[in-house]
Amino acid sequence: MRIVSEAAQPVACRAAVEPWRLQERPFGGDDDGHSGGGLAGSSFKPTVLPDVVVPDEKTRVAWYHRNTRSVYDFCLEVQHLEKLKGSFPDPLLNHTFGASLIGRGFVRSGERELRSPQPAKCHELAVCVLAERAATTDGWLRDLSRVEGGVSTSAKSRDATAAWWKDGCRTATGSI
Repeated sequence: MRIVSEAAQPVACRAAVEPWRLQERPFGGDDDGHSGGGLAGSSFKPTVLPDVVVPDEKTRVAWYHRNTRSVYDFCLEVQHLEKLKGSFPDPLLNHTFGASLIGRGFVRSGERELRSPQPAKCHELAVCVLAERAATTDGWLRDLSRVEGGVSTSAKSRDATAAWWKDGCRTATGSI
């Protein structure tokens, strides 16, 4: 996602990441809105794992959530599919999702924030998102860097995106 700010006078710009899973904690009733109380009401007691903000990055803020544990076997039991345990790879284990915040000329300011080094009339930022099953977090971060490499801040990219939303979306989906 590209974010462009334009102002008549030079302005400073900052952008921050606000993760909400800040520490490991027991899974509770408020976490279970998508499954109608299934996990929260069971004898199985899952844990909410924290999001990770990647340290030591100079020009981006990257963060991710990684499933280092899984409820997959429990879900098979609840659905009376115990005999399938081990027959298929666990689709939840090592699933890693997150994003990075990057900006032309921006520098990291603290753990979760980017800022423009000086006021300007135009600022450009991008949020690059990736979700995949990755063997390691380093592998996921390499793949995220590849996603970032595809980001273009050119007027040509902006015009192509605007044209897609105007015409291509209608063509691709039949309607908006």
